[in-house]
Amino acid sequence: MSVQAPLLSVIVPFGQGTLGPLLASLNKQALDPRLFELIVVREAKREINKSVLRGCGYRISVLEYERPPGFAGHSAGPMRNIGVRYAAADRVVFIDSDCVLSPSCLL
Repeated sequence: MSVQAPLLSVIVPFGQGTLGPLLASLNKQALDPRLFELIVVREAKREINKSVLRGCGYRISVLEYERPPGFAGHSAGPMRNIGVRYAAADRVVFIDSDCVLSPSCLL
């Protein structure tokens, strides 16, 4: 049995806060969870509570971003770019980690 590529890649830059509410809203999506993947790009010094990632019906990848020395700007843009490089789908959606999605958001 072959694994089908997702139709949609959801890319989330994660630098602060929590992923719990966003993941809960992704779990309630009307879109079949086999049709999308979640790519979380976290700052190198930011840990993710692995227990919040368990039990999701969609594929999850966690990537790491390390700020270049002396870089003081916003890192969300470079983190999104890393996510796009790893996206398996032709279509991507960028969502901030502090968002809560309506159930029809990914349709």
